[in-house]
Amino acid sequence: MEESKSSICHHLYNALKCTREHEDISYVKYDQRLADETGDEIVHIGYKNGHKIDVDVTADSGIALIRDILKRI
Repeated sequence: MEESKSSICHHLYNALKCTREHEDISYVKYDQRLADETGDEIVHIGYKNGHKIDVDVTADSGIALIRDILKRI
């Protein structure tokens, strides 16, 4: 099965919005552009208060991507 990091981020965003702790999350976006240009894979996370987090997910599997994001937020 091929994993789509963009799709995983989309579904994780929807799940996080359902929680009290992260109901103020604005986006969880996989940056494919960086992966194409530099080989780095970054997930950008933003909150309504302006706080932003970037998570390095280079070479992560789908479950590793989720774990890395959850560790950072």
